[in-house]
Amino acid sequence: GDLSGGQMLRRVVARIESPAGKSATSFYEFGDAAQTLALTQAFCDGLGSVATDAAHEDALVDEVGRAYEAHRQLFEQLMAGDTPVEAAAPAAAGDQVGSISPS
Repeated sequence: GDLSGGQMLRRVVARIESPAGKSATSFYEFGDAAQTLALTQAFCDGLGSVATDAAHEDALVDEVGRAYEAHRQLFEQLMAGDTPVEAAAPAAAGDQVGSISPS
């Protein structure tokens, strides 16, 4: 996500004034175009080599949905000028980050 769609998000974040300055976009920076392309290819190759089952795939899709919703809330708050503290926290006390790993 951050290697492709994240590049679009980086441009949005860069337009918003931040007391953190350029470091506010460092999460989305992976080097020049050639480095980013190589990293993207390595990431895709790695994902393609992971053995999985339907339950794991469903959990992964659910996690992606939660991540997109968190990003949507974050950018909504940033565009409104609010401090994005709420969007960074899990939606419920029982939510687990990274729970998609196979056991």
